[in-house]
Amino acid sequence: MRFTYQSAWLPVISLAIAAFTFSTSEFMPVGLLSDISQSYHTPVADAGLLMTIYAWTVSLTSLPCMLLTRKIDRRVMVLRAFILFIAGQLLCSIAWNFAVLVIARMAVAVAHAIFWAITASIAMRIAPVNGQTKALSLLVMGTSLAAILGLPCGRILGELFNWRIAFLAIGLLALGCFILLWFQLPALASQNSGSLHSLPTLFKKPNLLLMYWLMLVLTAGHFCAYGYIEPFITTVAHGGNHLITAVLFIFGFAGIIASSLFSKFNRYPFMLLAGSMLAQAMATGLLFVFSASADMLLILSLIWSMAITWSALALQLNVLKIAHEAVDVATSLYSTIYNTGVGIGTLVGGQVVLTRGIGHIGDVAALMAFVALGCYYLSQAHLFFHSARTRHKLP
Repeated sequence: MRFTYQSAWLPVISLAIAAFTFSTSEFMPVGLLSDISQSYHTPVADAGLLMTIYAWTVSLTSLPCMLLTRKIDRRVMVLRAFILFIAGQLLCSIAWNFAVLVIARMAVAVAHAIFWAITASIAMRIAPVNGQTKALSLLVMGTSLAAILGLPCGRILGELFNWRIAFLAIGLLALGCFILLWFQLPALASQNSGSLHSLPTLFKKPNLLLMYWLMLVLTAGHFCAYGYIEPFITTVAHGGNHLITAVLFIFGFAGIIASSLFSKFNRYPFMLLAGSMLAQAMATGLLFVFSASADMLLILSLIWSMAITWSALALQLNVLKIAHEAVDVATSLYSTIYNTGVGIGTLVGGQVVLTRGIGHIGDVAALMAFVALGCYYLSQAHLFFHSARTRHKLP
């Protein structure tokens, strides 16, 4: 019986491995930004556009891809997304100029859009009974493992060989993941995917719009700093490769801890989300202050990673609950908004680097997190007073 229960989790675990693969590729430039810029003789801020363009490609294609494929079996779509992903990774590894690298990353981004638009709902459908929250946590854990293993390993490969080998390795990993999903993922007819007609209904839900807005601002703040953490450590903290790898490792390790503890702390949703936003603001705001201390940078990275992980999990779970009648449309919108935030954050971070200096990326990131926190408090205060007035009017 125990073996049967554990076997029931294998498809979800396979999706978590797939999430690890996609997330490692998405954030690969974070650990290789300086190497890529030197390879093409471009400034670091221009190389950072790889993340911006990637994110905005996902933003523009998530909803259209979901709507165009809403009647196709979900297993088929995941496998097709991996075929495109593998082709894009191989092109990244042989890109002969920066423009080709951008095009290759855009192809990977389209695969990313398809994958993340449907994966959360798939995981919750194939999870064992009462295991939906755990299934979602496993996906986030896969993303966190990308930071703890994928990014440091990618950086090590870049140091030992060059950054192209790192992208090639992800393509080979994706091939193995494709084979695993071929055998483990069951056929899944499209279900409650929604359609274009679902959009007006979703946009009439204030709580859903609030979740989207918070995700946009928090993600933008996060990537304003995280997208340039490697050159920040090198130029501001004067840290070497070991510190960069350690910070990336701590980010992933903290994400795994936060994912495993989420179901316990989510019993107090308001305190969890508000506390996470405050922690993110404080951690990023203190980056420059404690940049001279490697130990403090590691502690701040731990707090920062746990905060953004809890926020993302809480917001995504709320989206799935609020928009249960059109989960794929709602999830694709979530992916669109998340990646718009990534694009805005890396673009703003690049401008901060160019105009004010890389030491100030944490200040701007903290400001964005405080904006999100203020909006959340105001919305909850409005909801509280509205409920109080409603109860007062009752006979």
